[in-house]
Parts: sequence; structure tokens; C-alpha cells
Amino acid sequence: KSNKFFFKMMQLFGFALIFLSFVTVGHSLKNGLITQVLVLLHLIGVSFWIGSFIPFSYLCNLDNFKELKIIANRFSKYAIGYVFLLITAGIVYSIILLGNISSLFFTAYGNILCFKIIIVSCLLLIGALNKFFLVPKLKSEYENSIKKLKKSILVEKIFSLLILSFTTILTTSVNLP
Repeated sequence: KSNKFFFKMMQLFGFALIFLSFVTVGHSLKNGLITQVLVLLHLIGVSFWIGSFIPFSYLCNLDNFKELKIIANRFSKYAIGYVFLLITAGIVYSIILLGNISSLFFTAYGNILCFKIIIVSCLLLIGALNKFFLVPKLKSEYENSIKKLKKSILVEKIFSLLILSFTTILTTSVNLP
């Protein structure tokens, strides 16, 4: 038991260091503690969403679909909270970084951020479709729904990679307005 506890503590320490690295350099320092907290909240939301892809992909390949139904229902309930946190923190952080709305349309940083927002919106639409249409159908139309869920997860993974790519460009290659 002490080995498991030590391993879990080391994992937690590793996660804390990763999160800390994001809030101690770069854009997150622009307005001090407020932007650092916003980045941290945004990252927590992102990690929950992206972190769900592997377990859901695994569950979609199991014969025991009861577990998938239970977890998908529970996940969709929690998703409302962390997606709200993710989006709210992202919007407020973007407003602070941009300074004004015209920077969104007339700067390189703002233009790239617009592309990111469009892809995030598409990802949110897919999540909403999953929550309100696909997950409820897991109860009655399992075979068809599981195929659609697998495709949906794949599309979400691709969109997430695009979002992370735009984020990389924003944080490393483009100057703030």
C-alpha cells in the first residue's frame, strides 16, 4: 500500500509541476495572479476534456456496454461544470490579453485566436451532440451509437490537436497586441 501511495503522490507532484510551469512563464504573467489563476482553471478544464479521450476510446471497444453508458452519463453531467470553467476562463483570459475587441480582428495574434475559437466552437458542438443525442441513444441503439461515438471521439481528438497547435503558435511564435 505504501508503494501505491508513493506512486500516486509522485503523479500528483508531476501534475502540479506541469501546471506550475504554465503559470510561471509567458503570457500568464501579463496581469499577475489573475491571469495565472485563469490559465490554471483553463488548463484544468482542458485536461479533463482531453484526458477523457483515452478511457472513452477504451470503453468503446469493450463488450460490456453497461459501463460505458454509466460513465458517459456521469461524464456528461460533470462536463457542464468543467466546460463552463474552461470557456469562462478562456474568454476572460483572452479579453485581458487582447485589451480590446479590435485586436481580435486586426492583429496576427487575434486572427489566430479567432481560428482557435472557431475550432473550439466546433468541439463544443460535438460535445453537445454527444451529450444530448448520442449518449442517451446508448441505452436503446447500442451498436449504431457506439460506432458514432468512436467516430465522434476521433474527430474530437483531431480538433483538440488543432486547438493545441494554434495554442502553441499563440504562445511561442506570435506577439501579443
